Amino acid sequence: MFSPFGLAVGDGAISLTTRGDLGLLTATDPGRTAPLGSGTATNDPSDPTLGSNTAFSLWTDRSGYALFSGGGDIVQIPRNLSSTTTAFRLHDPGRFSAVAPAGSIVTQIVLAPSRDGALELFAGGSLFGQASMSSGAASSLATPFQPLWVEGNLVWGNSPAVTNSNGFQIANVWGGAVGFSLFGFAVDAATNLHAGASDPIRAYAFGDVMMQIGSVIQTDPFNNPDLFTLVAAKPVDIRAGRDVLASGFILNNSASDISNVSAGRDLLNTTLKIWGPGLLQVSAGRNIYQALGSRIVRIDQLDSTINSYGPIVAGDRQPGAGILLTAGAGSQGPSYADFAARYLDPRNLADPALPLLNPANAGKVVKTYEAELLTWLRARFGYQGSAADALAYFWSLPIDQQHVFVRMVYFDELKAGGREYTDPTGPRSGSYVRGRAAIAALFPADASGAGSVTLLNSAGIHTERGGDVQVLAPAGGLTIGVEGVVPPWTTGLLTQGEGDIQVFSRDSVLLGLSRVFTTFGGDILIWSELGDINAGRGAKTGLVYTPPRRVYDDYGNVTLSPQTPSSGAGIATLSPIPQVPAGDIDLIAPLGTIDAGEAGIRASGNINLAALQIVNAANIAVQGTTTGLPTVQAPNITAGLASTNATAATQQSAAPKTAANDQPSIIIVEFLGFGGGDRNGDDDKDRRRSQLRPDEPRSQDPSSPVQVIGAGALDQAALDRLTPQERQRLVH
Repeated sequence: MFSPFGLAVGDGAISLTTRGDLGLLTATDPGRTAPLGSGTATNDPSDPTLGSNTAFSLWTDRSGYALFSGGGDIVQIPRNLSSTTTAFRLHDPGRFSAVAPAGSIVTQIVLAPSRDGALELFAGGSLFGQASMSSGAASSLATPFQPLWVEGNLVWGNSPAVTNSNGFQIANVWGGAVGFSLFGFAVDAATNLHAGASDPIRAYAFGDVMMQIGSVIQTDPFNNPDLFTLVAAKPVDIRAGRDVLASGFILNNSASDISNVSAGRDLLNTTLKIWGPGLLQVSAGRNIYQALGSRIVRIDQLDSTINSYGPIVAGDRQPGAGILLTAGAGSQGPSYADFAARYLDPRNLADPALPLLNPANAGKVVKTYEAELLTWLRARFGYQGSAADALAYFWSLPIDQQHVFVRMVYFDELKAGGREYTDPTGPRSGSYVRGRAAIAALFPADASGAGSVTLLNSAGIHTERGGDVQVLAPAGGLTIGVEGVVPPWTTGLLTQGEGDIQVFSRDSVLLGLSRVFTTFGGDILIWSELGDINAGRGAKTGLVYTPPRRVYDDYGNVTLSPQTPSSGAGIATLSPIPQVPAGDIDLIAPLGTIDAGEAGIRASGNINLAALQIVNAANIAVQGTTTGLPTVQAPNITAGLASTNATAATQQSAAPKTAANDQPSIIIVEFLGFGGGDRNGDDDKDRRRSQLRPDEPRSQDPSSPVQVIGAGALDQAALDRLTPQERQRLVH
């Protein structure tokens, strides 16, 4: 029988170890427990329904507990009336660790704010439930130095009867049998409490991860149910040995923060929403398949979208996080280290006087990126060392940070390789050797992997306040939407602030009725190694909704900056206002077709196309220069009109040759019967039919355009009126 127990934690930590299952309730804060009685109300001491109470938290940054189950599961559940979707929720102390090497972990936990806060879940089985960490401001907490007090009718939920309080409404009604709210003076809203922290929220499972990390809650469910706030504190590191079917509400605090969600097999219908700068990495050893259907546009909606929303903390003006999707790269992933060793070492520079495929240039590259590396290190990490030591400093960085720069180099090489192919004056005109060399370095031929990225229904990848979108599918393709099902505006790959879109796939990139847009500056690069690039059949009148940008100052004032709406489908780089730089498009399909489709391709800047075949080129609009695009020849109307008289003059001389084709059409009809009647009637018809002479002429109008041949014996004149094919079909 499952019988969880509760713990009361103050300024300290508790460690629990069991051989079997471990069940636990939400921890109790001794300073906020439900009182046995209440004080007397000062405004009307004679009314027994009125009273007064006070509450404060005894938790500190050190408070927490660690759980270990050697041979069973760990189950942590809330007590009483705690809610997971509203401000009426109970909290646990700020440090929580649960380890179940032989079992699974189920939680419904929200950690209190703590500068030393930690949330770690490790399961040999799977992870289920919900786990959040708050980063609310310390000034909003009820403490011994700032206690919460309330006076009035203290029946839970009877907010109008509260006559006096130093807190806010939610704290006033959150009391009675369940204890008082931890946030007594303001709502639980995200801050940069953990800025600079190096340890993320960790959730690891050998099996599946089927849980929600972070949350979005209703701050005032009684009076304003559409008002939400984010409960999140740190970057996350979620890893599953098998599948990820999860959701995450994530907060990055600095430009170098990287959140990671990784599935050993498939990532399925996972909703991820990130605020703040940095990067969100999403990877699957096999497939990324997103197909939840929802047209409800609400921040807490689970809809298979992976979105970056930009800053949420007051005063934060950093651009939003970028998003990376990697599918089918195998158990080891891309060969980042080998690629970096080749392209960051100046000793690997090829001899420009020789072809790149010359044996003397084996293992060499057209360009090395030591100068770009130095600039990147100084901008991202404040590197102050010499150029000679930059590479050594790069190798000392965490591998996820190294991978960020390696991907920048990789996509630069793909773009350069595609442009070299269409440059008639370049050293490698008509050759994809440079791009293919980069592909072989990052994804060697002996790498094992299989998997694609599929985004259907409402699924999409958006960055709304800056941030790039990158997709790597080295063993599969990219499918966005399907034909015949009109998707909502949430679909597609979109950067709705400054940000590029970069896609590499082995197989085709197919858009269906969806879109790949940069709507406020940014370039698009798509390279399909073996397949096609198809812009799809989406409507050109479809509207892409862009929410207004919200900027918060240090005093809580909000400034709204409306966005320019975008429309259409297909592939486009849009520059809606003059101050926005134009965006270029590079589409490369060395062994396939580039099809502009019905949706079309639009470039506010330049465009470069390289493929075996380009179709529907008339549906490509370019404001800058064009390379690789075939010239669409308009019909020569003048020449057609000039030849009209000559054509008419020859019609009379050609008439005798076409006379044989002017004879009436010949239709052979055989009546087998009309149905109905009895057998006696049929006998009479048979008798009359047998009495007819075979050579008896039939009555028909010889001037009719329809002539019936075969109503009797065919003479030579009738046979001459048949074509050879018709004679062969006659039955004698």
